[in-house]
Amino acid sequence: MLAANSIDAQLILRLHNEGRSAFTLIFRRYYNDLVHYAYALIHDVPQSEEIAQEVFVKLWENRNKNLVHSS
Repeated sequence: MLAANSIDAQLILRLHNEGRSAFTLIFRRYYNDLVHYAYALIHDVPQSEEIAQEVFVKLWENRNKNLVHSS
């Protein structure tokens, strides 16, 4: 079994190379956690969802610019 970091690195590489299918996997894997994290900081569900959506929009827009080499 692969470590989480290895899986995450593979998803980022796939996002860079393949695009949409990898983005869908990343979105499904991290959206809820990101909303919960934002909610823990600001205690506003709609705003937390908006923040998470903005993060994913930026990820998609910048998918070909930089590869993440660490968490």
